[in-house]
Amino acid sequence: MIKIAVLSNSPGSANTILPIVNLLNERLTIHFDLFLCPVSKKKIPKINNSTLFSISEVYIASFDYDLIVTGTSYPPTTEIFTWKKAKRFSVPTIAMIDQWLNYLERFEVSNQQLVEESLPDLITTIDNFGKSEMKALGFPGVKILSVGSPYLDTIPNANSANKALNKKNKLEILFVSEPRSLENELNHGYDEFSILEHFIIAINEQPHSIDFNIKIKPHPRNSKESFKNFIQKHNNQNISIEDKLSPRESISNSDIVIGMSSMMLVESVLMGKPTMSIQIGLNGIDPFILSRMKVMNTALSRDEILLNLNLILEGFSVKWEKPKNNIESLYSWITSKLNTN
Repeated sequence: MIKIAVLSNSPGSANTILPIVNLLNERLTIHFDLFLCPVSKKKIPKINNSTLFSISEVYIASFDYDLIVTGTSYPPTTEIFTWKKAKRFSVPTIAMIDQWLNYLERFEVSNQQLVEESLPDLITTIDNFGKSEMKALGFPGVKILSVGSPYLDTIPNANSANKALNKKNKLEILFVSEPRSLENELNHGYDEFSILEHFIIAINEQPHSIDFNIKIKPHPRNSKESFKNFIQKHNNQNISIEDKLSPRESISNSDIVIGMSSMMLVESVLMGKPTMSIQIGLNGIDPFILSRMKVMNTALSRDEILLNLNLILEGFSVKWEKPKNNIESLYSWITSKLNTN
């Protein structure tokens, strides 16, 4: 029986890996060893012919596999260990990237150069835009394949253009957090708290007499306690934590979705929700993909927050097509390595 190891150390990795695991499970007879972090265990359901392990148990695994499929996370310590050890055992490896940012930070870099012996055999990106960005960075000896995003494919197309919101008495605003405060070494120039602070100040200065509720959607790596402290500091504002609904339910229940560069902002645009990326203090290249694609503009000041907010209130909408699904090309690459049909 074919034996494949799957490693997921983040929620984005789980979303990206699951479709190809399901496809392989449908078409081939395979045993899966699943090395999953706690959040990934919630996102990846029980799979037939599989054994579940904690993410740390990969360090003592035997590596008698026909293939290893991993996601990418930060810091990439566990993935780098896995790719290196797989090379020693001549096991082919795939690393699936779930976003259009921090390409180099997902792999081992020494003296500002990628370490070739620790890279996987195949890296998948969501689309050709991401593929071209990665190729420009180097990635020696690695095949890069754009496979689309089966996860984004599950989002139904938005039915209509956004309606003007300036007639509503109260707006439900969803703030999508990312754990920037835990990534100081990446020098983003801002964190989730400074961005939310800027937005609160800006929205209180807006000329429309609109009331609002802000729901904070914490990232799994965020501490809820830190947001509770933030809310207590702003106890005269209508701010609360949303941790009961799924990401898409949270988006659906909102009038406006704001954040930094989260994949949830991409989902929000595809769901037809007014969406804003705010990155006041940005240091370096804009990590938000729809800004780099020139689909929409990131707000880099409070004035730009107000400008974007006014456009949203008047019904301005952003349109963007989903990346083309090319998962069959990934399946073909895998079967060529497995020597099976």
